[in-house]
Amino acid sequence: MPFVWLAPHTGTRVQVLWQDPAASVLRIAETVAKPLVRALGALDAVDDVSATVSIGRVEIALGFDSRARDPLGAVRKQLARTNLPPGGDPVRVIEQIEAPEVVLVLSTHDLGMPTLSRWTTDTLLPALRGLAPVAALDVEGAREEQIIAIPDQRRLAGVGLAPEDVIQTLREALRSAPEAVYPKSGQTASLSAVSLRLPSGEVTALGEFTRFEAQQVRATEVYYDGAEALRITVRGKPAVSERALREAVTSQIGWLRANGQMPEGLNVEPVEELRVTAVQSRRSLQRAIVIGALAALALFFALTGSARALWGRVTLLFGAWGAVLAALWMTTTPLSVPTLGGMALAIGPLLALSYARRVLARRDTATPIATGALFGITGIMIALVPWLFAVGTVADYYRGLLLAFALALVTGILIDAMWAGSGRKRRAAAGGWRSRSAAWLVARFEQWRRAIATGPWPARALLLVLMASALLAMTALHYR
Repeated sequence: MPFVWLAPHTGTRVQVLWQDPAASVLRIAETVAKPLVRALGALDAVDDVSATVSIGRVEIALGFDSRARDPLGAVRKQLARTNLPPGGDPVRVIEQIEAPEVVLVLSTHDLGMPTLSRWTTDTLLPALRGLAPVAALDVEGAREEQIIAIPDQRRLAGVGLAPEDVIQTLREALRSAPEAVYPKSGQTASLSAVSLRLPSGEVTALGEFTRFEAQQVRATEVYYDGAEALRITVRGKPAVSERALREAVTSQIGWLRANGQMPEGLNVEPVEELRVTAVQSRRSLQRAIVIGALAALALFFALTGSARALWGRVTLLFGAWGAVLAALWMTTTPLSVPTLGGMALAIGPLLALSYARRVLARRDTATPIATGALFGITGIMIALVPWLFAVGTVADYYRGLLLAFALALVTGILIDAMWAGSGRKRRAAAGGWRSRSAAWLVARFEQWRRAIATGPWPARALLLVLMASALLAMTALHYR
């Protein structure tokens, strides 16, 4: 059975780090990041691959599944067979534990690098190490680099300017006025003082220029190498969320600034790094295809099959899928109030649908109060969904739905397999209390299955949507 592919990631994470302070972002992305991602993503036991490219630095994060014997050795062997451009530091391979990170860049035009390094060592690093969510700090030198794109290429080309003239003029102007190229993210840097001499002898101002990310730039690009900077990676503890770590670091930096412990002219802020699109490994693609095929097959049987044989297949498919995921989640996450609420929300429609079918089939007028109560309880459960989301997470809610379907369907499948055939059921009904209990459970399962197969279409559609969304959502949460 292919359900072994649905196991959660329980293996090792490995980080591959390559640095060259003199290399630009685009050069690193093309000549280092892409070859490394392709080579390392081809390893058999790799579950996921992602790359982060920043100034002078490439980080490749690899997730290995539990079948990997020696992930560090496999990565080193693959790196030995991969051709990288000359220059740069030796590639570092680090075994990682899942933990959040916040990256800080310290840059200044008024302080020299010795003063900046001294303040970082004496003041900033001790303040960050004292934070409860912080597990480790990694300090490295870097060079600030801005990507400036000229917004109106056709206007400049119309007056006879070559791209080389624009680039050279901008480089000279930016080096003489570096403060103009440090806008906040999303803002425009005003460089109206920068001018070009046209072939006719006129002098015109270039106007405003916008800072772009590299993948958005389609016109002439200008790189400005600014002052040297320090790059600090703050690594949090595994149990801490990235948001909590970021808030703690930001609050500590604000406290240093408010208490006069930060030099004038120093800029410290968390940065959003330029990310290269992650390349999926073949295993991830295969898993996605299998999950999609299973979901399509299950929905096809659920929507078209009313015969007992078809419903046997559908319940087996949903039940086996749900049982595997439910067992895995039971071993990793404790039960919670939202989980129990999700279970009730799944079982409620089953009960209401089952009893509604009995009332409609028997024309029984003695149980409308019980049936109305069941539908009312189901409505209350659905109304409680916003509360469940408020006190818990989406994972808790879907996990409850999944557990309910797994318990109902898998239990019924097992009992039906053990007590199949009317002769066994009759003998079981005449036997001891264990046999009678098993026969009662078989009858309840048969009742549920018939209710799903032949019940009113709105209730049946709601149940199928809940079942399919729970399974798909839980599968996605395992491999997000």
